[in-house]
Amino acid sequence: AQERLDMLCELMARREFHGKAAVVVRLSKTDIEAAPEPICEVRQPQGVGDRPHLSRSLLAVVRGSEAPALASHLSSDPGAVRMTMISGGEESSAVACPVRSTPEWLDVLYVVLPSQYGTGEWLTLVAHAAQTFQQAEVTRENQKQREAKVIFDRELARASEIQRGLVPEEPEIEGLEIAIGFEPCRSVGGDYVDVLTVKDGRTFLAIADVCGKGLPAAIVASTIHSMVHTCERAGIGLAEMMLALNEHLVKYLDDRAFVTMAGMMLDTTTGHFEIVNAGHPAPTVIAPDGSLRPLQEAQHFPLGVMPIEFTVDEGTLDPGHVLSMFTDGLTELTDENDEELGPGRITEHIRDLCAADGSSLDRVARELEGVLAEYLGGRAPADDRTFLLARRS
Repeated sequence: AQERLDMLCELMARREFHGKAAVVVRLSKTDIEAAPEPICEVRQPQGVGDRPHLSRSLLAVVRGSEAPALASHLSSDPGAVRMTMISGGEESSAVACPVRSTPEWLDVLYVVLPSQYGTGEWLTLVAHAAQTFQQAEVTRENQKQREAKVIFDRELARASEIQRGLVPEEPEIEGLEIAIGFEPCRSVGGDYVDVLTVKDGRTFLAIADVCGKGLPAAIVASTIHSMVHTCERAGIGLAEMMLALNEHLVKYLDDRAFVTMAGMMLDTTTGHFEIVNAGHPAPTVIAPDGSLRPLQEAQHFPLGVMPIEFTVDEGTLDPGHVLSMFTDGLTELTDENDEELGPGRITEHIRDLCAADGSSLDRVARELEGVLAEYLGGRAPADDRTFLLARRS
């Protein structure tokens, strides 16, 4: 950037343009009494020289109008600022043209010319050079932004690969059929879903939804994933795990952020389970006869809101019964009439799909995704959509 300013001044000081001196000075917009500050070396036909006398009147006009202006001893140009000082022992003219502007300051190209060149034609010439410089700066800035976007898009694509790699793909748990749907509304999302076998042989199933979308939410979701797996390796139980997650999130999330989460420890042999729900849409058990059993509804605040103790509820998942867990990206899905799908209708759709003859959970998951896509109607989703279905064999 500094070299480009030097080149601009060097161009104006070329003998063909008759410039006696050229420099770029910075004018303060907030302190009009502040002296102009040169931000590059003064260029003269013979090279680098001393700073020329600057017309305060000319600079004041340019600062006020942010437009090119001319100062001259000659009175033939009615638009010129009247110049009274002598530069280098002879009368001179000067042209000043803005080249960069911010709310705090204005950078101005200042060119000293022999008095006979203090005309509108020479003002147009210098203004054209300044405008060309500005266009080149915009082009360079756009190029930098494009390059930065390419890098960002590449990193975001890699982040998306990593996040999708954290989602269990066709988890194989003896005695349990599992299907998972995970669809961020952007490249990455703030939903977390997991299935893993813990040290005592039970299966941990979890789903969570980070307040917000995109990369910030995805970072929090990956933190939850890491902490859950760390707790599992340490042999920490469900209530203690949720307590550790909450303490961490209370400490590090800002006041506007929170995480809803439901976690379950399931013994696939006996069907006995423990469950903790932190502000998440209630997981539901769907029986083969179509009856519904919500689990631990609205008993705790979401994670990250305040320090709390968690109550573990217990129950049994009988053979053939389906556990349904989903994020509010499904329940808050709206149609073209802005009508929400809602948790009740989502659960009914899952129940009806599970009731079909020979319906594997993979097939239920595919058909549920089709229902959601049809409800969305081709519009871009406003939130991440994640669900977990588990049926005990």
